[in-house]
Amino acid sequence: MRFNLLIFFISFLLLGCEQQLKLNGKNKQLLRSSIAEVRDSLSFEKQQQFDEAIDITMFNSINFDEYRQLGERAASRALEKRICRTLDGKTAEQVINEAKKIKIDRLAFDEHLLF
Repeated sequence: MRFNLLIFFISFLLLGCEQQLKLNGKNKQLLRSSIAEVRDSLSFEKQQQFDEAIDITMFNSINFDEYRQLGERAASRALEKRICRTLDGKTAEQVINEAKKIKIDRLAFDEHLLF
């Protein structure tokens, strides 16, 4: 009985160790602190990829038409909420993969404009 309990406890601990840190986009402050926490858990190479991915994802969230329609203050609040929603609950790997998709979409769009 004790042996089974010990195995269960060890299995539970191992499952918990495999979970990757996720971004918390409930608000701007939580997002900033969770970005720093996730970043600190990564290797140097992954940190660089993650930083670039965060920049790409944030820039992709900007809607310039919204700035013209809502005004700077309201558009800034809307952008902040959109960024928080976009990143909320994502792991570093998910953010990096999302940025790769955005880059591919941009290249496809740019090629379409050229031809």
